[in-house]
Amino acid sequence: ILMLDTSVRTRREVEDVVHAPFLGEIPFSKEVADSKTPIAVKAEGHDMLSEVFRILRTNLSLMSSADKPQQVITFTSFNVGAGKTFTALNMAASLTQIKNKVVLLDLDLRKGTLSMQTGTKKENGVTHYLTDKNVSVGDIIVKDNPQEGLDLIPIGVIAPNPVELLLSNRLTQLMEELKARYDYIIIDNVPVGIVA
Repeated sequence: ILMLDTSVRTRREVEDVVHAPFLGEIPFSKEVADSKTPIAVKAEGHDMLSEVFRILRTNLSLMSSADKPQQVITFTSFNVGAGKTFTALNMAASLTQIKNKVVLLDLDLRKGTLSMQTGTKKENGVTHYLTDKNVSVGDIIVKDNPQEGLDLIPIGVIAPNPVELLLSNRLTQLMEELKARYDYIIIDNVPVGIVA
């Protein structure tokens, strides 16, 4: 049975097989999971979760160079339910707490978990932008959602052809325009072990 167990239990297990910098670890909190609050970090919070995201934010900034800052951060996971959307939301909230301009981009075009968790209903979203040249970036941005200072681009509608949409030149145009408007673009992407 142990041979079939693929769980990761310690930081060391990750460091032994992944040769990328280890930025931090987000602990599971039953209290936060039970509260169903999408954003758990607090600007002046002294709780463990707020502190963990401050550490992650600091470690991320240490990886940036002055001439080439890390502006686009993509969150993914191997499978559904790993905490990807929660981490993306709280990382974005943590970055706004130090006066950065941040936009959350929901690129999970099959499920739109970020859009659902924030309760964002917008007629136009990223799928509309990618399919219709008449839709502008300003048409799809929801200001100050899910909190003040944090903008969101919801999916709009579930896409029947997400792979084709994500390969379009319009996605490159979207990213370039967002880079000009925001300090950070936080992307909630699809789980890598499930889709093409």
